[in-house]
Formats: sequence, structure tokens, C-alpha cells
Amino acid sequence: MLHKKLEQLGAVKQGNFWVDCETYHATGNTTGQPSKLLYVMHNSETPLSSMALFEGGPGLTADANFDVLMVKLKSHFQNAKGHKVESRGTRYRYCDFLVKIGTVAMSSSARGISVEKN
Repeated sequence: MLHKKLEQLGAVKQGNFWVDCETYHATGNTTGQPSKLLYVMHNSETPLSSMALFEGGPGLTADANFDVLMVKLKSHFQNAKGHKVESRGTRYRYCDFLVKIGTVAMSSSARGISVEKN
């Protein structure tokens, strides 16, 4: 429905996009303290980069090989199975705006829609 409304307004389809976020939890926590989470994100707008955000701490931008590093760090960070969130959809150009409309899924189950305007 949103796609049709944008096209009626004169928006031009400009391809597809995707964003994903994988959650990792630290394995070596001290007794009594909750495990910290690390979020690793990928974006089709920046295909050669990975972004990571440590819960309560700094964020970083790395090259796409960051995923290989996470495999090597599996003794320190475990992938939280079933917690991968992704949004996939269509990009539109409307006047000076870039509008992205996508479906948000978690573990391949649709959870909602996303709308981004730049």
C-alpha cells in the first residue's frame, strides 16, 4: 500500500536495500554480572563496511572482514542464535528525498515494516 502511494505521488523506484543486525553475547563474564551484548550490523548502502556497537560502550566501523574476526573470537563472543534482525525492501527517489520501505524480519519471521526518509 505504501509502495503504491509513493508511486502515485511520482516517486521513482531506485532498486532494493537491506540492513541486518546480528547479536553476540560475551562468554567470559564475571559471576553475578549480566553478559554484555555486541551488535554487528551490515548495510547494502555501505557493502564494504560492518558496523559494531558494544552495549554501553563505543561503536566502530570496520571493513567487511569483521565477520571473519568474529568467528576467530568465538571463545569470547557467541552468536545469539535466532536473534538476527533484518530489513529488506525498496528504495524510492521522491523530489530531493530518498525513501526506503522495507519488511522487518527476525529469524525469517516478519515482525513489522520500516520507513526511512533521507
